[in-house]
Amino acid sequence: MRIAYPLPLRPPVQRWRAWWRLLPRCLIRLPLPLAVELLGGRLEQHHANPARAVEADRLGCTVYLFKLLGGEPHQHRLIVPSLLRPGLCHGPEYISKRNPESSSRPLDRRISIGYHYLQSRETDMATETTTRPTCSECGADAIRWGKDRSGNQRWHCRPCSRTWTDLPARPLGTMRLPVERATLVLSLLVEGSSIRAAEWVTGHHRDTIMRLLALVGGKCEALLDRLMRNVELKDVQADEIWTFCKMKQKTKNRLGVTDPEAGDAYTFIAIDRDTKLIPAWALGKRDTLTTDVFVERLERAVAGRFQLTTDGFNAYPGSVGYHLGTRTDYATLVKEYGTEGTEEERRYSPPRIIGMETTIIHGQPDRDRICTSHVERQNLTVRMNMRRFTRLTNSFSKKWANLRAALALHFAHYNLCRMHSAIRMTPAMKAGVTRAPWSLAELIAVA
Repeated sequence: MRIAYPLPLRPPVQRWRAWWRLLPRCLIRLPLPLAVELLGGRLEQHHANPARAVEADRLGCTVYLFKLLGGEPHQHRLIVPSLLRPGLCHGPEYISKRNPESSSRPLDRRISIGYHYLQSRETDMATETTTRPTCSECGADAIRWGKDRSGNQRWHCRPCSRTWTDLPARPLGTMRLPVERATLVLSLLVEGSSIRAAEWVTGHHRDTIMRLLALVGGKCEALLDRLMRNVELKDVQADEIWTFCKMKQKTKNRLGVTDPEAGDAYTFIAIDRDTKLIPAWALGKRDTLTTDVFVERLERAVAGRFQLTTDGFNAYPGSVGYHLGTRTDYATLVKEYGTEGTEEERRYSPPRIIGMETTIIHGQPDRDRICTSHVERQNLTVRMNMRRFTRLTNSFSKKWANLRAALALHFAHYNLCRMHSAIRMTPAMKAGVTRAPWSLAELIAVA
């Protein structure tokens, strides 16, 4: 569409294409007479620089808006940009409150588009000078210097003639996978899909999915280590969940494999009873070394004094006493299970609890709150949302680093993204670590 401007308003012929691109979108969508009337009387003052004319009209065209509508300002209930004349104009909610029927008129929709455009332009102009970078060598303000072939902004320093490119942040590093596709892949993984299932659904190769998992998992582990520091928790439970890497322990012993990463793999998990937060976890063998690493992470994550309950694993009392000292009211809970039924029934059915034995190690724990049921329920969540932990399948981990990355991704998504049904918010929000639930895209960007 070509605009036939009146003679006093017509820009020079050589500036025609630039002038058309400088028109605000809200004016382009208006009918031709209305757009010309809206800009009338202003362009002749800035005939040599149409861009300055548009900016001048943006700050002083209230009268022409009412000319556009016809009559005087008090005769209309239509929306007008409030930043132009605060005493006469109203915000976008004015239409719905005073005159709901007017919101369906085409002219109101066009003026509403103009309102949002002017508001966004005002914000851009206010932040343009504050976001302009300075030269790292001489400290002078830089000016825009075009864009590179990828569309990235280039900057130039006039005093020292230095030129550089403002490269955007790349949360996935050198991976060419778009963030939207990466979010889709990770959303499948955290909901219990296998690697090949994610490959079939998304169309991305399994090697790409594994590289993405290793990258994001490592970042999530570092993110949790930064966030889980000095959190106020009162009742913490700890337990271990079993899986294996490459092969089961009996197969490793039978074949004589000496790889330290093969065989049984235990994940130590701590969860708070009230906030459902997982402040610490550790992957390793079920030995004293892994227990020390796990309790040390728990000591950094939790602030103040709290009650701790674990099972009867004999490595806990020494590690808790060494790292946590008198900060905890510590007790152990050992559950006794029945042995009735055949071998197959005991293997595939949950055993019946026939007794419990509680032992106070140190401090004064509340006996009514000595419990490990919450962390055992968390073990079910791990097995449901991580395909690697599903029993009697071939989806077990073949590489220790991938298992560690998958665990880090799961715990980060559980703490920061997943809405817990018992507390109606994420565990991190309940514990005061974050203020709002995160999306997977935000998790990728922040990590």
